[in-house]
Amino acid sequence: MIAYVSKIPSRKGKQNMKLFHFMHRAYIQPNKLRLANPASRLELPEEVCHRLQRVLRLKDGEEVELFDGAGLCIRGTLQAQVLFVGQVEHHPQPLRKLTLVQALIALDKLEEVIQRATELAVDEIILVRLERSQIHFESKLRSKLERLQRIAQDASRQSGRAFVPEVLSIPNLIQVLSHKADLNLVADPSSLTTIQSVLGKKLLESERVRIFVGPEGGFSKAEIQLFEEQAFERVKIAPFILRTETAGIAMLAQIAAALLK
Repeated sequence: MIAYVSKIPSRKGKQNMKLFHFMHRAYIQPNKLRLANPASRLELPEEVCHRLQRVLRLKDGEEVELFDGAGLCIRGTLQAQVLFVGQVEHHPQPLRKLTLVQALIALDKLEEVIQRATELAVDEIILVRLERSQIHFESKLRSKLERLQRIAQDASRQSGRAFVPEVLSIPNLIQVLSHKADLNLVADPSSLTTIQSVLGKKLLESERVRIFVGPEGGFSKAEIQLFEEQAFERVKIAPFILRTETAGIAMLAQIAAALLK
């Protein structure tokens, strides 16, 4: 469920946020929404009906929003297994692509990282095995990726996002580095450079931003050397050493705060 708010000017000229409406949301595959237009009837897939009517126990006449994770959002009125479409919105792609490169860690921790990263507007999550990764589930990674992608979909639904980040697996760091970005930030508690010092103008001028988070044992010397060869920014993100499932979220939160200024 998402709360929509309106901006109401105050007497002092500032804008106050006023809660005015709650709306339940459901994810639907992109090909199911492309033909929808205002005043049309949209037949709902069985899994969407199950969520809206059996899980949420919504009644006929209630308003809901469907989104396809690719920028299309449709609001309408529920009637049995049909949505009477009232409004169609096409959201533009974000101007800045934000990627989290996360070392493989335990599945339950990965699930938490993906959920929180999605809430903090990440556009892409790349899972990579590093030298000090202690997790060995590559043989089952395809089925796990499907689950992790569903977690990203659900986190997008809950947070009100129009886009769902893509969860990918890339075998090694060399392949990750073959794709270029404008700003690359590497979480390094030993660095004397703080993340705050490299945000600001650099962030605003970058169309593609990547952050790198290592496993519990940190990056190896060889991996650090690769980062240095590419002139990546190694940054300290907190006064103390953070766990790997915390580090990426802390970096994303500071980036989100910087973009709000």
